[in-house]
Parts: sequence; structure tokens; C-alpha cells
Amino acid sequence: MATPEFVGTFTPTERAFLEQSFGACRLTLLARGTRRSYLVLIRWDRAVAAGRHGSPLRGPVLQATYLLDGQEWRLTPVTDASALNSVYSGEFDGELLRSVRPTWRKEMVEGLRSPRPWHIAAIVVLWLLVVAFVVWRVATGHPI
Repeated sequence: MATPEFVGTFTPTERAFLEQSFGACRLTLLARGTRRSYLVLIRWDRAVAAGRHGSPLRGPVLQATYLLDGQEWRLTPVTDASALNSVYSGEFDGELLRSVRPTWRKEMVEGLRSPRPWHIAAIVVLWLLVVAFVVWRVATGHPI
């Protein structure tokens, strides 16, 4: 079974727990709690398939943020920085929390920055259908 690639200083017990929880991926330690060092903010990046260049095929998630509670050994997905801040007030840097955006927004922004060939093909086909419809309406004497 593939194991995660660790970036940052994880404790041996954290590494062992995360290896059991995740397969091939990259786990980056973003921050530790300022008052409770057993709280760890982690970024998970999906592994790139072997032989692929650039980003992997679009799937459900490319990147996610998790909170590891090393006292209860619980992983919680972080989708809302304000909710995290309300539960763990003052544990993590406010600037870091502002960088935690919902995953769907990250995916949308990444898709706009580097569209896949099938996205472009779908837009061209849609545009051609609209043009064909307008030409048909004009040719048959109907108003647009």
C-alpha cells in the first residue's frame, strides 16, 4: 500500500496515524495550535498519477484541509475557517485561516486558470449550436 509523503515536522505517532488514514498523497503541516500543540492543521494534496504531467485528471477533490486532534486521534475536514476559529479561537494564525477556502472554490479557480481540452470543446460545441439556432431562426423568417 502506498504511503503519504510528509512535508513538515510531524511526530512519529502522528505519522503512524496518518499513514493508516491516508494512502498515496502529500500531507503538509500548515500549523500547530498555539495553546494546544496536539491540534494540527494539515493540507492534503491528491497524488499525481505516474506518467502524467501537470495536474491529474479532474476528480472530486485535488486538495483539502484537515484538523488533526492528536489527543482524541480524530481528523476533521476544514471547509469553513470561521467555524474553525469559533471552535478553536486563537489557536491558529488569522492569516492562515483566511487562506483556507472551500474546496469547490479552489477547484473552480483552478479550472478557470487552466481549462481542460474537453471544457474548451464543450464550449465550442455549445457556441456552434447557438449560432446554428440563430441562423435557422433568421432563415425561416422567425424573429430572434
